[in-house]
Amino acid sequence: MWQLVSQKGTYSLDETYHKQVYEMTCTDKTPCKSEEVRKGGGPLPLPPGAKAGVGVAMLEVASTRKDMVVMLPVPLMALDYSRTLTTNLPDEDRKSGVSKGLTSNYLSKATDKFTVTIPADLRTVSGTRTLKLDGDDGEGGTLTIHWSFTR
Repeated sequence: MWQLVSQKGTYSLDETYHKQVYEMTCTDKTPCKSEEVRKGGGPLPLPPGAKAGVGVAMLEVASTRKDMVVMLPVPLMALDYSRTLTTNLPDEDRKSGVSKGLTSNYLSKATDKFTVTIPADLRTVSGTRTLKLDGDDGEGGTLTIHWSFTR
C-alpha cells in the first residue's frame, strides 16, 4: 500500500445548460428560454492552511497479479467557475449576466476504486476514466479524469 505524499491536479469545466418553458406568456415568436454557460479551470485548490498530500487517496500494488487498485484524490474544496446566464423566462429569480459560482460535490463519484493492469514496470502508469453524472436537474453530463502515477 502506497501512501500519498504529494498530489497536483488541474480542472477544466465547460458546461452549457438549456431550459425552455411553455406557458401563456410564451409564443412561437418569443419562446421563453434560458441558457447558462459555466466555464472554469486551473489548479485544484487546497483548503486554507493545508499542505499537498491532504485528503483521501489510495494506491495498492499487487505485483504477483500485475495490477493495482487506485482510488483517486478529489478536490477538498468547491471549484470556481464563471457563469454566464442569458434568459427571458418569466418568474425567473435569476437575471441575465455574468457571475461567479462554485461547483457542487459531483466529483465525489470519482472516489470509486478501480483496478488497472501494471505495464512492464511501475515507474509510470496512467489512464483515463469516464463517469456519467446525473446532474441536479436531470441535465447529466460526463466527467473525464486523466490520471497518472509516477514513482
